[in-house]
Formats: sequence, structure tokens, C-alpha cells
Amino acid sequence: MLGDFNAILHNGEKRGGPRRGDSAFLPFKDMLESCEMLELSSKGNPFTWGGKRSDMWIQSRLDRCFGNKNWFRTFPASFQEFLDKRGSDHRPVLVRLFKITEEYRGNFRFDKRLFNQPNVKEVISQAWNGIHSQNRPLVLEKLKNCRSALSRWKRENNSNSLTRITQARAALKVEQSSAFPSTEVVWTLKNDLCKANQDEETFWSQKSRAKWMHSGDKNTSFFHASVKDNRGKQNINQLCDVNGNLHKDEATKGIIAEAYFKELFTSSDPRSFEDLFADYPSRVTDGMNTVLTASVSKNEVREAVFGIRSSSAPGADGFTGFFFQKYWSIIGSQVILEVQSFFLQGTFPKEWNFTQLCLLPKKKNPVKMSDLRPISLCSVLYKIISMIMVRRLQPFLSDLVSPNQSAFVTDRLISDNILIAHEVVHGLHTHRTVSKEFIAIKSDMSKAFDKVEWNYVKALLEALRFHQKWVQWIMFMITSVSFSLLIN
Repeated sequence: MLGDFNAILHNGEKRGGPRRGDSAFLPFKDMLESCEMLELSSKGNPFTWGGKRSDMWIQSRLDRCFGNKNWFRTFPASFQEFLDKRGSDHRPVLVRLFKITEEYRGNFRFDKRLFNQPNVKEVISQAWNGIHSQNRPLVLEKLKNCRSALSRWKRENNSNSLTRITQARAALKVEQSSAFPSTEVVWTLKNDLCKANQDEETFWSQKSRAKWMHSGDKNTSFFHASVKDNRGKQNINQLCDVNGNLHKDEATKGIIAEAYFKELFTSSDPRSFEDLFADYPSRVTDGMNTVLTASVSKNEVREAVFGIRSSSAPGADGFTGFFFQKYWSIIGSQVILEVQSFFLQGTFPKEWNFTQLCLLPKKKNPVKMSDLRPISLCSVLYKIISMIMVRRLQPFLSDLVSPNQSAFVTDRLISDNILIAHEVVHGLHTHRTVSKEFIAIKSDMSKAFDKVEWNYVKALLEALRFHQKWVQWIMFMITSVSFSLLIN
């Protein structure tokens, strides 16, 4: 529905003039609710009508566009744009079915090449130790200041290694072609050219994420080709929505991905499962709990920081583990203070938990969300806390994790359960004794069991235990992981 409705939903959609009573808005609201209509997202000035009444200038949101659920399924990226007035007292309303491709604006990413640049350490130190407000956590504000300072330094200095290579080559050519070339100038230009080439190699090596090369000749052209190849493999040209329509617009693909994950992670039965696990014995002893809840030392925080892979992809703030490790002498004390504060208070700023989802194709030319594998790019601050918790849990995992669970523990492989399940099922089909004395039950637990289903499983086990003494093992294959349960 698009047009001049000559009605508003509340007094906030009107400027100037006397306020209206709530009853004046009910007919318009009832119509929208009955038709299950929602307004499209908008761009521009929403007060589409303006006019003079008596001595007052009044503006109202009279012209707009609404759509129902079927509309948004078909055109998930549609929006309304309010244009400028041209002779009329109403603004034209333009409905776009697809979002306009906006100019790409790159995000901040800490570049390894900055580490060897002059005065960068001083710039970071000044930004980190500058004046800060007390309204928000210091680490977040300090990182923001460092981000701004580094961006400003890159604009003021010639940090583009390819540009420096071109300039150094041109200057070296001019100097060597002169009648009396200066040896000192030539040596300086050659030195600048070598540094620029090294920075260029570092840049493409960082972008290629080649983990197998630790030393030797760093071939820039190889890294460049590797980056181009990865971009081609990981490119998502189009995505299919729930109605089977293909979309190539970046904004629309983002909306499709968002809707997919919202549906995937929304529970249809959000109840508490505490009663189902009430009879489970506690595996954590008092001695374990004392070690796990002990105060976090400065050395633990430092070991966690330097245990993070420096070349791992950064989170939303753009800072990698490399930045934290190389400038730990500047930033370490404040990071330690706030990490220790989390383990004392149990909370940290929500920005620490901001995570970027990167979609990696499972096959060539993916078109469905099921063809993509999401990975989470967490901030270094979040990784520090998780690393500390993991290192404290590691010594107790062999005691906490059941022997039937073949993952998460050293010297155990998740593939072992697959092999065991395969052999058991094979034995049921081929071995006469096994087929008579064993039984396999497959339970799909990708969705949470409700209480009735759990009671059914318990009743089944009791029946097997009471009536068929010869049953010794029952195999539960939970999605891709299986484990065995002994029946006495």
C-alpha cells in the first residue's frame, strides 16, 4: 500500500499545531493491524506534508508505504525514499525493490607493516596514555584512540609500499642517469627500495594467510596469486531466499543471511532443562573448583595474550594478536586490570563480545545458506578470557569428560566414534551372535528433546533392562557423534 493516507499513528508523527487525542489514531492503527501491514524502512525526511494552518506551520507523515509478510519475503531489501518537494506541498515517495549499491568503505585493520615504521610506537603510546573520559571502559576508549591515531598517521605518511617502490625506482633511475651520481644518494635510494619491497612482501603475506612458510624466500607474486585465488573461491555471487528467488545485491544477501541465522538459532520450545539434568552427578570436585575459581594472575593474562596466533583474523575492532603482543609494554597493564576485573565481577563490556561472521563456501558457486560455513571472528579481548578459561580446564578434562566422548581431550579423536558406530552397525548386519545380543538406536538430538520424549527413552531402556537380560549395549548416535551406554 502506497500513497497519501491522510492519517498518522501518534503525535510524534506531527510537528506543530495542537496535539490530538489517542482515539483519533485508532482507525488507522486498526486497519494496519487487520491487514497485517508493516511500514518499509525509509530514507530521507519522513515528514512528507507541510502547510500553514492559521498562524502555525504544521508538518506530518501522511505519505508512506506498507507491505505484508508476503511482500517482505519477495522483496526483503525494499525500502521507501522520501524525495524533495517540487511545487507540491507533499514529498514524492519512491519505493525501491533493491538497495542501491553503496560505495565500499574499508574497515580498519592493523597492518604488520606499521611495526617497523618510524614514530609508530610513539604515536600508539601517546594515543594510549592520552586523556580519557570515565564514562566507558578504558581499554575500549584507548583502542579507539589508537585506531584514530594510526589512521591519521597513515594519511600523513606515505605508507603505501607499492607507491614507495615506484617512487624509489624513479628517483634511483634519475640519480644513476645523471652526469655525476652521488654514491650516498644512490645507497639511500637502494635502501629505501629494499625496505619498500620488504613491506610489500609482508603485506601480501599477511593477506594470503599462508601458514606453511616460516622462513626462506618470500615471493610476493606467489602471495598475490594466492590472495586472488582465495577471493575467487570465497566469493558469493548470489544467494537464494526462502521463495527461491536469486539475489545478487550485497545488502539483500546480508538480509537473507540474517534471516537464516535468526530462524536457525530461535528455539521453538524455550523451556528450562534443569529438571532433565537434576539426577546427573557433579563431576567437578571441591579441589577442582578451588583451582578453577582462583584469582587470575598477571602472568596468566600475559601467557594468554602471547598464546593467541598473531596472524589470526581480527575482530570488529580491527586489532590482531600481533598488535597486543608487540605493544604489550604499552597496553599490558590496563588490559590485565580489566581482564582481572571480569573474573571478579563476572561481566565485561558488550563490545568485547562483538563478533563478525564470515561465510566460507562449502562448494563452488554456492547459492543457498546451507552451502556456506560460518566462522566467528572474535576480538582479542574475548580470546584472552576464553584462553585463560581453556588453560585452567585443560588439566581436568580427562576427569570431566566421559570416556565415551572422543573429542576435546588430548589423544582422543572424534573420528573414533564414527569408526566404532560403523563397525557396530556392520556387525549387526553380518555377525549372527551380535545381531541377536545387540541393538542400535539412533536419536536425532539436533533439536532439544521435550520431557515426554525423554520419558519415552527412559521407559524403553527400563523395558530392555527388565525383559531382555541379553541386551548389553545400546548405541546412541547423536547427529554426527556417537557414544555407547552400558546396560547391566
